[in-house]
Amino acid sequence: MKEVVELLRELVAARTVNPPGDELRGAEVLRDYLEGRGIPVEVDEFLPGRANLRAEVGEGGRTVLLTSHLDVVPPGREELWGGDPFVMRESGGRLYGRGTVDAKGSLASMAVAVAELSGERLKGKVRFAAVAGEEVDGMGSKRLVEQGFLGDGVVVGEPTSLKVAVTHKGRLRITLTVPGRASHASRPEEGINPILRAAGVISGMKLLSERFSERKHPLLGPCSLVFTVVSAGEKANMIPDSCLLQMDARVVPPWTVEEAREEVEKFVGRLSDELGFKIYVQVEALGRPAATPPDEPLVRTAMDAVEVCGVNQEGPEGFGACCDMQHFRAAGVPTIILGPGELSQAHATDESVKEEEILRAVRVYRELVRRFLC
Repeated sequence: MKEVVELLRELVAARTVNPPGDELRGAEVLRDYLEGRGIPVEVDEFLPGRANLRAEVGEGGRTVLLTSHLDVVPPGREELWGGDPFVMRESGGRLYGRGTVDAKGSLASMAVAVAELSGERLKGKVRFAAVAGEEVDGMGSKRLVEQGFLGDGVVVGEPTSLKVAVTHKGRLRITLTVPGRASHASRPEEGINPILRAAGVISGMKLLSERFSERKHPLLGPCSLVFTVVSAGEKANMIPDSCLLQMDARVVPPWTVEEAREEVEKFVGRLSDELGFKIYVQVEALGRPAATPPDEPLVRTAMDAVEVCGVNQEGPEGFGACCDMQHFRAAGVPTIILGPGELSQAHATDESVKEEEILRAVRVYRELVRRFLC
């Protein structure tokens, strides 16, 4: 079972930071591992350095797809890490490195589970895909959907502490541009300070944030709308000509990103009228909320599998972030989210996962596949 730890080590060392992605590096690591176990593999390099990996074992019957993403977010200030973010280290039963939890831990566990299943007489097919671009636009999973590389059920590997999640939030990025008029700082009366105007915008948007939080989902909790970026000015002796504000919005089903966008745009229009100046607004949908009914056979099978492997869970849960599940659900395929590690570790400095969970994840994926294909 230690081979999953060594495979994870190699995947962490493959710098697949997005942007730009460079997922081909990680795909080649998985290709070498799977081909070394006698499993045919296709590496689909659809753009320079951007690649998906696909593999399949078994034949006939039902099909299940295990998939997760190769790309990782930048490490940030590397001096704050306890070591090189791309050299996996072990300490106190945890494995440290960028991607250990989001989501190369899932990839390594899935790959080893598929390799072990390849030696069995399966009553169907198990597909495995390592995809590009999840951290930005989901291009890899969208490509799988276009190619029809799916199944009767899809398991998306993301950090859920090996609990079964059946829904996730959608995401929007809202950019507000507050206009001003530039002038020398010694003559502020000749300019219009957009930073002061922005203070009124921030205060005014509080009401909309409160309205967002009133919408709740039983598994995901409330929607949210928060300011995350404020940017203005180039020099201390100059009144800037504009101030940029950005907000992050999270949307829970059944509310759609289209409905959320419309509400934001209407509210900003009214706020502009109240404040007496035009606020320019751009709303980008970066991810749609998604859900799979809890009574789907895939969900019940996954719940049984994690219980057999020692994971305590009373019922399906929600996944607080946004992930590639949305693309498979849009294609009409029952999908769950299931993987080792805590979501709180994703994108964090000194990202880490419990070694024990990585080992158990292999068993969970293997058990889930066997039960689903029976």
